[in-house]
Amino acid sequence: FGHDTGDRVLIYLGEKLKDHARLLNGEVYRYGGEEFIILSFISKGEIISKLNNLRLDIKSQRIYHSKRDISVTVSMGVSFYKECSSKEEMIKRADDGLYIAKNNGRDRIEFA
Repeated sequence: FGHDTGDRVLIYLGEKLKDHARLLNGEVYRYGGEEFIILSFISKGEIISKLNNLRLDIKSQRIYHSKRDISVTVSMGVSFYKECSSKEEMIKRADDGLYIAKNNGRDRIEFA
């Protein structure tokens, strides 16, 4: 869809992630080209419903393109610092979850 459309998608995602980071009592960071990290400070029990709300919110709108409007979906990998021995392990486990989500059909949340 081109660089301009890709930029609009990233801006759209950034805005949604910032909005939801507040609901997650967290902070959002871009981690590579099209990957983001949300550091959330809510309980493990609360996070799945809040992340699912984020996923559905992102999916609910389309990005305009002259050939056809684009539906944006996200795949998420989740890890918990208390279950890891370092921040590197936490990021690696979240990344592993992301690849599991992508391999299981995308537009989903997986814990690693």
